[in-house]
Amino acid sequence: GNEINWVVKLDFDTIFFAENFRRYVKDKELCWQQPFYVGHVAHHQIIPFTLGGIYALSAPALRLLADRIASSVMPSPSMDLKTFWRGATCRDAYDNAEDFMIGVCLKLAGVVPYSSQCRDVHNREYFQVYNAVAHSQVIQFDSPLFSPGKSQSFYWRGKGFTKQTANELNNCCADFPVAFHRYAYPVGIGVYSYIYESAGTMLPHGEFNLSSLSMPAILQKHLDYAQVYPKVWDKLAPK
Repeated sequence: GNEINWVVKLDFDTIFFAENFRRYVKDKELCWQQPFYVGHVAHHQIIPFTLGGIYALSAPALRLLADRIASSVMPSPSMDLKTFWRGATCRDAYDNAEDFMIGVCLKLAGVVPYSSQCRDVHNREYFQVYNAVAHSQVIQFDSPLFSPGKSQSFYWRGKGFTKQTANELNNCCADFPVAFHRYAYPVGIGVYSYIYESAGTMLPHGEFNLSSLSMPAILQKHLDYAQVYPKVWDKLAPK
């Protein structure tokens, strides 16, 4: 309906800070009446698209997407994946490549994600690929987890960083990050609940009045939770 301004897609292992998202939209002056498509912009395929842990669409962008999908041709579920990744046709995605295909469909509808809209003035991300502990520990350019030539080199590809400029960033993330991804079950549920219960005021019906949380505050909540459950940190930190 017309009362919906933004739609946010989350994976089950994503922690999302709604107040930080509201702050982000306001700071970036993203008017919901215009078609916007935001998230963690990846550049390792034929088009830029936002990674699937979390992305958000303004209402006009969602309508354009729906119209484009409605007019698309549905392929066979047995379609060769190499053909899929090389393609630029809006189609149904039968596997975990839903994020890429959303990007393709939106591009054909005239909506593309811009890195400048998804990072702060220091080039720090609002929408994170990994959990807060991983980003705070291994975001460096030469980390095995993110190095070019490794299995997850997509993280740095196309972002314009060198080893020097990447390591000069004050930290991994925007001051008030919107979301973090890849929290192993049930650790994510525990951390998420702890952050909200300790940082917010309980309202009726189980809701919380939560102010915006800064990156240092989010990390501190993780550390506090880890003191109660010592094995949590090991499960969150990448190997």
